Amino acid sequence: MTVSLIIPFASEDIRRLQIFDWVEMRWEDTCPGFEMCIGHDDPHDFNRSKARNKAFEESSGDIIVISDADTACPIDNVLGGIKAVEEGAPWVIAHTEYHSLTEEYTDWLITQPPGMMFKPPFESNWVMRNRSVAGVLVMRREDYERAGGYDERFEGWSYEDNAFQLAMDSRVGRHCRVFGPVLHLWHDPGPTFDDPNVPRNREILSEYENL
Repeated sequence: MTVSLIIPFASEDIRRLQIFDWVEMRWEDTCPGFEMCIGHDDPHDFNRSKARNKAFEESSGDIIVISDADTACPIDNVLGGIKAVEEGAPWVIAHTEYHSLTEEYTDWLITQPPGMMFKPPFESNWVMRNRSVAGVLVMRREDYERAGGYDERFEGWSYEDNAFQLAMDSRVGRHCRVFGPVLHLWHDPGPTFDDPNVPRNREILSEYENL
């Protein structure tokens, strides 16, 4: 089966550009056979759902791997997720631990060869275990379509990942996970739950909670 990698990205921030360059080089180094599809959108009014859907429309792979532009995952996790989907898993979240790295550790990491193997301990501001639905996801092409893709009504930051997870779990089947970490590289904080888009996004999410 062929594999397409979908990454949404839109930023003019130097730090985010540096991180994305390293993440992109890492994918190219560790997964040279993947078709890489970058979904672009207006950096001043970024809609991650729209960017992901654009990248999907440009892709051709039988298997879809979705990654954020500021995260890195061990290649064994990714390949394990692909193998699980090929063997019949509905879809896969390719990690059990979401590490939000410190600024200092990120500074060091992006100076390392992009194909390096990740070895704990990692220097993290916080860790989320068995809860994060962001990071790196693996699924069949037809199941991305069956779920309806990402809902482009979500504006700005928050909840589009949660809605996609609920749609996939309901319309495709309950996800499974690959044991291991995914690393979120540090950059200046973006929007928070005080963002004016959050209440509307939360209303949209409630529609998915009733699927």
